[in-house]
Amino acid sequence: MATSQDKIKEALRDLLETFPYSEINITSVCAKAGLSRRTFTRHYASLEAVAKDQVRDDVVAPAELLMSTMPLDVGADSGFLTYVAIYRTILAHRSFYSRMAESLGSMWLVGQVMAAGSVLNDRAYLRNMIPEDQVDYAQHFFLAANAMTIKWWIEQDFATTPEQLARLIMDWSYGHLESLPVKS
Repeated sequence: MATSQDKIKEALRDLLETFPYSEINITSVCAKAGLSRRTFTRHYASLEAVAKDQVRDDVVAPAELLMSTMPLDVGADSGFLTYVAIYRTILAHRSFYSRMAESLGSMWLVGQVMAAGSVLNDRAYLRNMIPEDQVDYAQHFFLAANAMTIKWWIEQDFATTPEQLARLIMDWSYGHLESLPVKS
């Protein structure tokens, strides 16, 4: 059963299929969701808060699902599988991401992807690959690389598959691990 928050996010995504973000308001989202404005304000302060929550869901949920089922010793394969899962979710919501990048700016979206990704507890994976004192740097590096890749993908109108995009980011990111003090 869908929660009120799920209904609100779905309504915003659906409206973005037809209208630019600037033409959507809380009233139209509430009408589409079949919920009252009071219900909306119980969960969200603004439409931007709904959008931030949607990005968080699309980045965190697929990653957490995979990370909860994969052993720590799968190394780079876990990154590839996680990226593919995230990119498939973003592709499924491509109108949402295109409209948000158009309306609030692609760097707003980069910031949201980085913020969402930062809540993932992937530090255990990084600790297996690099020294502890480099984990924060590496985590920021991977978050930024992923966010900028998503920005580029949106700007290219999703011209490649999630698998191709994941391979691109893996080749680029892990190819640069040579510049980090990788554990041997």
